Amino acid sequence: RRRGVLRVHLQQKRRSEKSKLFASQPISPFLFTFFLTLDSLSHSTRISSTHYPISPFKPDKMSAPGVPKVDTGPKQDQLPASTGVVDACAGEEVDASAWLEQTSTPASQPEQKFRYAVVMDFEATCFEDKGVKLKALQEIIEFPAVIIDLNAPPDAPPLAEFHRYVQPTDIPKLSDFCTKLTGIRQEMVDGHATIDAVLRDFIAWIEAQPYLIKHSEGKNFVICTCGDWDFKTMFPTEIKRKKLDGLVPRWLKAGWCNVKVYFESCTGTKARGMPGMLDSLRLPLIGRHHSGIDDTRNIANIVKKLVNQWGDPVDITHPPARAWAE
Repeated sequence: RRRGVLRVHLQQKRRSEKSKLFASQPISPFLFTFFLTLDSLSHSTRISSTHYPISPFKPDKMSAPGVPKVDTGPKQDQLPASTGVVDACAGEEVDASAWLEQTSTPASQPEQKFRYAVVMDFEATCFEDKGVKLKALQEIIEFPAVIIDLNAPPDAPPLAEFHRYVQPTDIPKLSDFCTKLTGIRQEMVDGHATIDAVLRDFIAWIEAQPYLIKHSEGKNFVICTCGDWDFKTMFPTEIKRKKLDGLVPRWLKAGWCNVKVYFESCTGTKARGMPGMLDSLRLPLIGRHHSGIDDTRNIANIVKKLVNQWGDPVDITHPPARAWAE
């Protein structure tokens, strides 16, 4: 046992003398590079040991057949709970949304199916009693539309805008709840045209745009809304109830693009309403939320940003409303 202890003691002493000798000698560039590489490899191994789940690529149901897609990376709701994503090179945290934006730009953008988009967002009468929203006869009281060129850069202004306030006839007086939600006061609708006249004005405005092809064969524009309510429920229900469906052309009864579905298809993240989409895309809110014309302009900006950043074709996500067939 004494011999073993002595042997260990001598080995430790020799190692100590070698270390002192090595420290007193100038290190060669080769050895310096060698030890620096070892340290870097050790650091990278520690950083890469943290695992971040990345969802497999989910094919876009809206893409044309054969069009290549680019994986946009991890979804935002799958990122770590920290304030950002750990940079594997520097070990520092970077902004997660900026990292997602950098990885989402496609190398080449597929051709758009439609050249133009007519973005629309109705505001309608609404009622509340003791904090409970009532189901009553709703009527459109703000009728806005914005036309954008899907091939234009994101900062390009709209090609044209349409905006009318509409006088309700079934329940002419606006509720306080409706005014508070939409910002539309009674004097803003009193004395204005009713829905039949506004609908005629809107159709004439669309027909007057020379670049829009309206017939079903070769139609070059798609209607875009933030959700399905506008053209699945509100518009056909009021038009049918007031027996005005004979005024509605075929292109206005066709399907539409739900921008929420398009957003989720492009980004792989859930659309949290118009304000949430603006925030995710780092776009400012224009005007007032639930103002029809302001919402329409904001939705148009969302579509332009998605088209220019991801390039996915804007297509119809919902077939014609069943209300038209009833």
